[in-house]
Amino acid sequence: MKYLKSVSGKILGRIMDSDSDTQKGYTDTGKYVGKYDERKDITYNNTGKIVGKGNQLSNLILDD
Repeated sequence: MKYLKSVSGKILGRIMDSDSDTQKGYTDTGKYVGKYDERKDITYNNTGKIVGKGNQLSNLILDD
């Protein structure tokens, strides 16, 4: 598990390995914001819509 923190050290969210090829992003309150599929190199939001190429989970967490 990887935590995203502000400059002051406050936890903003976390990224967890779901399986060997998938990571899931959550806000500091535990709200699911999306997943990243490493095999396809695509990030999806919490409704399954494609957000873009590459791992953009930190953007989804910060935008929530």
